[in-house]
Amino acid sequence: MSTLCRLCAHVKQFSRPICASKDVCRTLLSDAYRCHDAWMNRLQSPILSKVAFNEFILDVYNKFEKGKGNILDLDILANKIENVHDKEVEFMDRILQQFRETADGSQVSRSIIHGIVRGYIDTNLTDSLLPMIKDKITYGLHLDFLSANILMDHFIKKEMYHEASQIAYDMMLQEDFSNQVTYLLSLYSTTKLLYHPIEQESPNQEAEEGEEEEEEWEAVKVIDYPFYDDHFSIQSERFLHGKTLYMLGKKLGGVDGRSLQLVGLGMYDKFPQAMKLLQEWMSSSDGTIVVQDVVTRFDDLLQNALTRDSEEAEKDFGLLRIEDEIHKLKLTPTEKEDCIKDWQGIKERLQSENKISSDDLETNISDYVNSEISQYEQSDITELQSLIVSWETRRQNWLDQQMKDFIKQQKMDEIQEKIIELEEKEELLSYYTYENEIKLAGLRAPIPHKEPKKKKVLDEDEIEERKLADQKKRKIKKK
Repeated sequence: MSTLCRLCAHVKQFSRPICASKDVCRTLLSDAYRCHDAWMNRLQSPILSKVAFNEFILDVYNKFEKGKGNILDLDILANKIENVHDKEVEFMDRILQQFRETADGSQVSRSIIHGIVRGYIDTNLTDSLLPMIKDKITYGLHLDFLSANILMDHFIKKEMYHEASQIAYDMMLQEDFSNQVTYLLSLYSTTKLLYHPIEQESPNQEAEEGEEEEEEWEAVKVIDYPFYDDHFSIQSERFLHGKTLYMLGKKLGGVDGRSLQLVGLGMYDKFPQAMKLLQEWMSSSDGTIVVQDVVTRFDDLLQNALTRDSEEAEKDFGLLRIEDEIHKLKLTPTEKEDCIKDWQGIKERLQSENKISSDDLETNISDYVNSEISQYEQSDITELQSLIVSWETRRQNWLDQQMKDFIKQQKMDEIQEKIIELEEKEELLSYYTYENEIKLAGLRAPIPHKEPKKKKVLDEDEIEERKLADQKKRKIKKK
């Protein structure tokens, strides 16, 4: 398998992905990384072995609908995902949302996340998984390194570099590439996406579609000022890709690392920062600085960069949206001209001083990742095996604690019923003991004052009716 991967990495002339055949799939991690045997053995535990997913998901769904679900229910469910149907996907989605509203839902445990990730991979539901991972507030699926690595490797094996890069973006937003396997997989997938992009709508097309939509106005008590932090608020796929490449390149270093930083800043529309970085590299590096392909890409990105009018009128406060804050970060025409001028001077120096490499960046990154990743697998494998055991122990502890709480509550209910029964008996017995006192107290009790009934004032019609009635009675008596 390693020989095939190296051959694939060195072949550049193919315009389509190398491993396009269904019979030949590329994967960077070994089969041992998933710890398949240890993962499947957990199903033999006393808790999971007695659960049938298709029946249990309905029970859990109903429990959460009634507000009685708990973390143990979700943990068992996540670790038994199998043969999921469309309706059950909706149930799982709703259960996760409701769990987030419980006391235990502030932080979804690693065992639940890992079970969901592997379950959705095994049942080919990764299309439903990615939106859940992105929506942190609703679902709270913060991937750990091991889950992220397994999911990225799954996408890479299917040459779904765009999907694999989504996981890399997620780790970038967490600002944590400390796990070397996560770093290498992110580096590989985002670089592959750079050279094998998917077709996306252009910004102009999106703007035209947005103009056709009718705006809906809604009355609100408070107007919030739109806040854009240039990190978690990033909405553009290109910005996310660029910032991830920049962060990964910064850690990589060397010609390839500097190349990734440069193209990343270009995609991220951070051209002044790129100019400053290039000047630092020019003054501190004696050898080659970047590759030729990145120079061409950066030049195109700078020439095609959108600008804003520096004299355009400010919108009213109530009309401001986050898109307006993003628009303010664009270069003005003057700033763009200055960047182009600086870039032309730097590019001429790079060419004249032979500081541009002719290497192929995609091939270099592929070779680097393939040569490095295997040495970091074992530590992750050991950690995952240990986690699977600890998760099973914790699951059993949760169940034991629930049983203790149930028995305790049952005893408390029995005691409460006994107390009520004893109080009723005591009341009955105490009546005969204190019968005389009770009767005497009743005699001594003040008689409640009754207010005399007010006589009803009759009107003329009622008086006449009563007279007629009296006359009839008299006639009957005479007869």
